[in-house]
Amino acid sequence: MVGLLLCLPGELRNPSIFEQRLHWDRYCQKHQNRGTFARRLRMRRESFDKLLSFLVDDLLVNETQATRRGGSIIPELCLYCTLRYSAGGSYLDITDIAGISRSSFYRVLWKTITALCKCPQLKIRFPRTQQEIKTAIDGFAGISDGVAIQNCVGVADGYLMRIRVPTKKETGNIRSFFSGHYQCYGVNIQAVPPFSVHLLCLCRSRGFG
Repeated sequence: MVGLLLCLPGELRNPSIFEQRLHWDRYCQKHQNRGTFARRLRMRRESFDKLLSFLVDDLLVNETQATRRGGSIIPELCLYCTLRYSAGGSYLDITDIAGISRSSFYRVLWKTITALCKCPQLKIRFPRTQQEIKTAIDGFAGISDGVAIQNCVGVADGYLMRIRVPTKKETGNIRSFFSGHYQCYGVNIQAVPPFSVHLLCLCRSRGFG
């Protein structure tokens, strides 16, 4: 016996849900009046606008195509979602506030992260000239409490990059790549990023500015 399942047009999928996008200017004004903008994004409004000016061209969308999907997700909203998520916010709360779907959230998240990584103004480059060295020294002094950090041009940091277990053909001492602290195999990376716009944003995201 052969059974046929007939589906009427329009019953093949759930209908699209059109979200109400967050009104960015009203949101900013509300939290600036309350003094909670920097607490939510770990960055003052002025710093947010400056960072946005570096990324806006990469975050703009085709308005015609966006209208068909329920409205455009403006660059301000892309950066807001990324910073709020980086500050520890849950995607569930962020999508409710921003008025976007889960799939749109992750799409704009990685779109914004890619734009941040490609941004020439945020490129980390160790100071080479006397003026660049002075700028780095002044930068670290400016974010330290009571100008406690002096004559500093960079900060050392480390990162364990996880790897697959190397073979005996690749290394003579396999155990040397095992981290007892992280309980995995990896390569230890040490770097000294200088003071830059990128580091300034990082410091502010940690609540220093």
